[in-house]
Amino acid sequence: MGTLADALAPSGPSFSWEENSRGSVEGIVVDTAIIQARKFGTNDPDFWDDGKPKELVAITISTELRDPSFDDDDGRRTLYITLWSGQKRALQAAAKLAGVKEPTVGDTFKATHVSGAGRAGDPRVFEYVITKGAGIAAALDTNDAPATPDLSSLGLSAEQLAGLSALKVVDSSKTPF
Repeated sequence: MGTLADALAPSGPSFSWEENSRGSVEGIVVDTAIIQARKFGTNDPDFWDDGKPKELVAITISTELRDPSFDDDDGRRTLYITLWSGQKRALQAAAKLAGVKEPTVGDTFKATHVSGAGRAGDPRVFEYVITKGAGIAAALDTNDAPATPDLSSLGLSAEQLAGLSALKVVDSSKTPF
């Protein structure tokens, strides 16, 4: 459990399609999840008539957006995509066009509000674009040799430089002490 201060603190910046009508938001995917939808206007979980939970895709992207009213705004915004509407079909189309099954961490994700006001009879219509990124595997790839430092500025003799160049880097995490 958090503290009372955590509970009373503002929830952080959000992205509002009302404020960005017919706009786009784009960034690098930092998290994806399937979450349960909430009943409109409440925080109560939403269910279908058969008792199954209504689900949303939550895609968190790191953007260039910053809200000056939040000191700790890191630019992350979460987009919620319904799995029972045209939004699902638009996400499926974007994935197919990108040649992926789903957006993943490291991909670039762009959402554009194309039309609609988001009310009965006038649903919001979105277009999504996924650009395959390097992903986590590339960021964690340690097969690259470290860059060789330029030692010429140290004022060492040729013999000393040769001696330094012959040294082998040892992974200290594998030593017995």
